[in-house]
Amino acid sequence: MQLVGVEGGAHWYRDGGEPCHKVPYADPSRGLRNTTVKDARKLGLVPSVTNVNAVIRKPALEAWKIEQAILASLTLPRLPDEGDDNFAKRVVADGRSVSKDAADLGTQVHKIVEGWLKGDKPPIPAELWEIVRPVLDWLSSNVNEVHAVEKAFGDRSLGFGGTIDLIADLKHHGLSVLDLKTQSTKKGRFNHWIDYGMQVSAYRVGARLGGKARIFNLTTSTTEPGLIDFYDWTPKAGHLWKGFSCALDLWCFLKNYDPREAVAESEAA
Repeated sequence: MQLVGVEGGAHWYRDGGEPCHKVPYADPSRGLRNTTVKDARKLGLVPSVTNVNAVIRKPALEAWKIEQAILASLTLPRLPDEGDDNFAKRVVADGRSVSKDAADLGTQVHKIVEGWLKGDKPPIPAELWEIVRPVLDWLSSNVNEVHAVEKAFGDRSLGFGGTIDLIADLKHHGLSVLDLKTQSTKKGRFNHWIDYGMQVSAYRVGARLGGKARIFNLTTSTTEPGLIDFYDWTPKAGHLWKGFSCALDLWCFLKNYDPREAVAESEAA
């Protein structure tokens, strides 16, 4: 559930599923840096599902970011003798920090749920308890058997990879792919963004689960603690997979890199 909008924040996978989000600098003493498309071409990596979905325009997210920037401009005090250009840069930075905070919160919730599903029972910070508790309660009541938690995959023949939050047998639903989301809500209203559905549809294909597996989002509210939403994308799975396939083709076109081509050439030879 990471926010991915720029190459530097993208996730990459080797064929077979090993994550390769960072690579060494040419000078090993400098440590690691974010993987780029240039690295992916050289290493034969595949982009993550969320990386691919980043090519889709998201008007609501864009509007939210603009709103955060406007709010920052109204609340940030001007520094003495600060010019308009410098003030504008601080406004943009402040707006971005809100996005980062939202992403960090989502990451925290994911880590707690992941640990709980794996039997680690990590401590839950008091400020996150009411956000995490309904998720754990729902999972306790509805998961019959866990098959995989945070399952990474990568497939050059498909052209993408990713990490699936949960594959499990769910009560009343059977074999299922479930992706956890955090979302700010107002008056109990959750948004079911189309890219969420495309994501879980791609996960089902990437995990080679077949058409019988169902696909869901489990979303917990960060602004109205205690509220959760369980949404079934399965009836639209074919449509969603078609949409993701189109997004993947567009991503390959824009990046001038298609991991599937090397596989096709190899098979042709």
